[in-house]
Amino acid sequence: MPENALFYVAVKACIFNGDTLLMTQGKDSMCWELPGGRINHDEIGKPFNTVLLREIEEELGKGISIHIGDVATHYLRTTHQGDPVFLVCIHCTWNRGEITLSPEDASYAWMTEKESLKLPLIKNFESALHAIWKYHNSLQP
Repeated sequence: MPENALFYVAVKACIFNGDTLLMTQGKDSMCWELPGGRINHDEIGKPFNTVLLREIEEELGKGISIHIGDVATHYLRTTHQGDPVFLVCIHCTWNRGEITLSPEDASYAWMTEKESLKLPLIKNFESALHAIWKYHNSLQP
């Protein structure tokens, strides 16, 4: 019988401000993705929203406010070391605040759907990004 795989689990924030999505560019890879990160050992069993708020504060600063919605999609990728990660992307709405990027990111930008799909993206993220936009667009009147 095959051995079960062990995965890290991460949460990513799909933060929308109208029809633009907040994306961050990593300093190491210079690729674009969403803010968020892995669940810590002491967060096992806590709601995704709690983990997501911690990650948002770490990556974007304490001064922002978002509304956390539902899961938009999920996807799999590996870390730079080859470890598998299961990522849950949660649809969020921007309320207000000033973004202060963490040292691990080079920049951020609010992107339209068309702009975001032209960027150099983190590995295995393109199909998830399409699903995120599809979910977001389905919520529009």
